[in-house]
Amino acid sequence: MSILLGLVSIKPADRSRILRIWAICIIVLNVSILGCSDPAAKKAAHFERGQAYLKDSKLNEAVIEFKNVLQIDPRDVQGHYQLAMAYLRLGGVNNFKEAYKELDQALQLDPSLIDARLKRGMLFLLSHDYDKAIEEAKIVVEKEPKNVDGHILMGNSLAGKKELDQAIAEVQKALELDPKRIRTYLNLAGLYLMKKDMASAEKTYQDALKIDEKSIEVHLALASFYGIIGKTKEGEDVLSKAVELDPSNMSLRLNLASYYMATAKDQKAEEVLLDATKADPKEIKAWVALGDFYMISGKRDLAIQQYKHALDIRSDALPPRKKLVEIYLVSHQLDEADRYLSEILKRNPTDPEAKVLQGRWFLAENKLNEAVATLQEATRMAPELGAGHYYLGVALAVRRDHQQAKAEFLDAVRISPNNVEARLALTDIYLKDGDLNLAKEEASKVLLLQPNNVLAHLHMGDIALGQKDTDKAVQEYKKVIELNPNFVAGHVRLGLIYRKQKHGDEAIQQFEKALSINPDQVDALAQISAIRLEKGDAEEALKRCEIQLSRVSHPASVYLIIGQIYQAKKDFPKSEENYKKAIEVDPNLLTTYMALGSLYIQNKSFDQAIQQYQSVKKANPQALAPYMLLGVIYEQLKDYEKAQHEYEQALKIDPKFGPAANNLAWNYAERGGNIDMALSLAETAREKLPEDPAIADTLGWIYYKKNAFLKAISLLKESTEKLGENPIVRYHLGMAYYKNGDRNLAKKELEASLKISKSYPGAEEAKKTLEELDNIRPKI
Repeated sequence: MSILLGLVSIKPADRSRILRIWAICIIVLNVSILGCSDPAAKKAAHFERGQAYLKDSKLNEAVIEFKNVLQIDPRDVQGHYQLAMAYLRLGGVNNFKEAYKELDQALQLDPSLIDARLKRGMLFLLSHDYDKAIEEAKIVVEKEPKNVDGHILMGNSLAGKKELDQAIAEVQKALELDPKRIRTYLNLAGLYLMKKDMASAEKTYQDALKIDEKSIEVHLALASFYGIIGKTKEGEDVLSKAVELDPSNMSLRLNLASYYMATAKDQKAEEVLLDATKADPKEIKAWVALGDFYMISGKRDLAIQQYKHALDIRSDALPPRKKLVEIYLVSHQLDEADRYLSEILKRNPTDPEAKVLQGRWFLAENKLNEAVATLQEATRMAPELGAGHYYLGVALAVRRDHQQAKAEFLDAVRISPNNVEARLALTDIYLKDGDLNLAKEEASKVLLLQPNNVLAHLHMGDIALGQKDTDKAVQEYKKVIELNPNFVAGHVRLGLIYRKQKHGDEAIQQFEKALSINPDQVDALAQISAIRLEKGDAEEALKRCEIQLSRVSHPASVYLIIGQIYQAKKDFPKSEENYKKAIEVDPNLLTTYMALGSLYIQNKSFDQAIQQYQSVKKANPQALAPYMLLGVIYEQLKDYEKAQHEYEQALKIDPKFGPAANNLAWNYAERGGNIDMALSLAETAREKLPEDPAIADTLGWIYYKKNAFLKAISLLKESTEKLGENPIVRYHLGMAYYKNGDRNLAKKELEASLKISKSYPGAEEAKKTLEELDNIRPKI
């Protein structure tokens, strides 16, 4: 039965009242249905909320609302435009790309939208596409000749093309249209600076101050200008005046302090910063800036005090906490760094800067995989965070992923062209790759930024040496020593050149200087010993090593050198004694096992050595050295099965024992074992002993066998740098170049290997490969 029919039995008065109620319900119901189903009303609601969010700077929320608008109506011009505005205000390359898409869509729907055209022109300007920016500016000023922003866009775009006179004319036109607009004066002054018309630039800043004598922005710009042209006193006066105009403005005080620091007036800078902390004791920016000042001045403890005081004022403040993490990371106080870092990550787990610090902490702990993963996460969160790319590059370089590291360093200098550390890292990679021209380009850029950068001069010396310009190399190494007399690498490099030139006394002088600076610089001691041996003065070499034993903190390498000297003298018992001392002091020193193995070959005392080490094993089953030494001896005897067994036993005692992991990896790779197991073992050895060239050779050769030739080349080059007189290492590198298609480099390395020895394992393959290379004719 219908409701209306049901009313028949109700009294007339009641019927009338119920009908009125029913009519109201129907109206309310219809309004409700319309409100839920009318797309125009929904779109308007989303648009209104989006504008409100924009006004309140809730930009991510605004993006969502304007996207909702466009989901309802993809052709809504203002929806596209306002979404672009939200993206622009969010900033960053990815958001700018999204803004461009939305502006483009808006202009396709409505080409007369002037503001959208101006914004798109600005994006073209930012991406250095000056011609397209000029096109947009032309359309704007043709439609609206008095559009100030159109003339400014035109001027800045022309400036990008170095057409400075026309650029200045356009901005002057904008100034005529709106003589009160301060930012236009600053824009015009900047163009005069580009033209190196300093008088006009200064007059323009002064004109701006006539318009608004209290403008902080103009005071800061004018002070910066005076700094550029060397009028530091005038710059100080301008900033001091700005502080007088707005004494409560903390940024002005900090700018003045920075200005004093830039002009080497540290006492005045400290006074300004101390005054700032007194002016507003609760303002943590002042305390952080004071901490930064002390840090730059080398007063680390005072810096820490200021940062901690800032945290006392506001315990949730991130800047001082991050500064403390940074200090403790640099000073390798990793527990302290972790304490402050954990608190940051607990409160802000998605903070990209904190993630970078966490990645650096993993790096300091030598947890390379965790460091890489964390820094990759940081760069995904903030693609334009230069520090993220730089430290990711560092982690990858330490992990020997040189190609990936190079890509990250390139990103770092793209974002921050003045990032000296990233440019030096690139120089180092290019040197390792043998690309001397690119290495020189990067080192030269560093020297433009910092003419006295010691590392850049050191690299310039290495580049000159690679280009066979010995005189230039000597000049650069001497410059390094002049700039920093205590920089060990400069003395060692210069000593190596002198030794190569047969200037033994001059070489020893440089190596001795290196040892006086760093007694643990055993490479220098090895060079002195080698020069003494070449002169037939083994006793003098031994005396020098004995003296150094009392000075070094890690004597294993010195015992190794002493053992080598006795071996050269054919005093085998003394040689063996010192090799054993080296192993006792440092069981991880792989080269000692190799040296002892060569000694046993030389004096044919295998049975005696085996018996001795078996006895040691019985007496102390957990001692690693006897297993390792037995493995080396069995390898020399070509009893590879027994050698493998000894290495496996050592790894049961210590699964991370680098020397055994390396030799077992080599055994598996060369004797038909599991190549993936060999790779895993070699990587374990590498992780434990990252600087050992023998392990780099093993890992590189395994990558060669797995057809990963670029990785192989990178590792084998590293090994060759340290073991250049080892024919097998040169052979390995030559074969990797050959398989990678680098014919000339392959030939060079294979010929070098055969020059050192004609009978090493692999020599026949080297000869055969060289014959093939000689028979290959280049395609015409």
